[in-house]
Amino acid sequence: MAKPKKFCAKAGCNALIDFDKTYCDKHKSKYQWRKSYEGKYLQFYHSKEWKKQSKLFLLQNSLCIECKREGIIRKADLVDHIIPLKDDWSKRLDWNNWQPLCQYHHNEKTRAEQYSKPHHNLPPTQNF
Repeated sequence: MAKPKKFCAKAGCNALIDFDKTYCDKHKSKYQWRKSYEGKYLQFYHSKEWKKQSKLFLLQNSLCIECKREGIIRKADLVDHIIPLKDDWSKRLDWNNWQPLCQYHHNEKTRAEQYSKPHHNLPPTQNF
């Protein structure tokens, strides 16, 4: 019996792959590299400790601080690390390094951080 098929998880890719796979051969190497490079961080964000602490933090800090600075009252959706984990792993559970942000402001901050740093750790063949 033939294995069921699904689409590759890469946005916009219409390649059909076996159901137990995630990416087609074209996109597999890029995401395997990313998982190996960012595995520690992904594991942390899925940990019970992070989920518990960040939920408690948002209960006590429920408004987005950037919206507040702009005179807008908006619920915070995420806990953001002021100093990113990749810059200082030791501050991952330090509430003094956290700030409550809405999705919009978190995306804005993350985008600014990504464009301000050279991607010197990326393999030369990868274009993100």
